[in-house]
Amino acid sequence: LKREQEEYQREGIAWQTIEYFNNQVICDLVEQNHKGILAIMDEACLNVGKVTDE
Repeated sequence: LKREQEEYQREGIAWQTIEYFNNQVICDLVEQNHKGILAIMDEACLNVGKVTDE
């Protein structure tokens, strides 16, 4: 969206600023390799039935 607004500005097209929340932090939390929610869930699925008391 930001790139599109910048392009409109360069080309002199009338537009209205739209405020938006940059959700990169949330995307990283979900998708990050080895630490993200999806990676943790994948690891948990691989370890089904391997319960220990540790």
